[in-house]
Amino acid sequence: MKFNDCRCGNNNFELTMKRKLQCTECGKDFNPFDAEMYKVMKDDNFHYFWAVFTPHFVERLEERVSGSEVEDVLKIAKFIEAKAKRNKFQCTKWKNKNIIWKYKYNEQRKRLELEFVSIVPSNKRATRLANGYYVKDVQYVDVSFKEEEKCKKIKMKNKK
Repeated sequence: MKFNDCRCGNNNFELTMKRKLQCTECGKDFNPFDAEMYKVMKDDNFHYFWAVFTPHFVERLEERVSGSEVEDVLKIAKFIEAKAKRNKFQCTKWKNKNIIWKYKYNEQRKRLELEFVSIVPSNKRATRLANGYYVKDVQYVDVSFKEEEKCKKIKMKNKK
């Protein structure tokens, strides 16, 4: 899937009366530069943050990590958010690739966002985005997804 494909996989669009592109198969409005946003609840079920998947990230996810989808990254978003520092580009190793993200407060929308920027090979920590912006000075953070899942299972067993 590229920037010119709909989420349903179609690449045929019609121009509507409101000057928007509409998919011919699913009928949804199409914006190739629109990011996917998901609300993620923290463990206390009161606080939350937004996981933002840029089009560049979604394209790299499909290219470089076969068999993975956005839902797989959403499962690990809580672990990443727990270790993330604000307003810094950071990365961690996941499925032999480095995921680059930025945890920030969005002033316009007044919310915390964990923006997933790109996926790069494990020997790199920098990337060039489609708009020409070069992401450098990326800090590596060690996030262990397996140990935290085990701890979560143990805590749940103790509650019963």
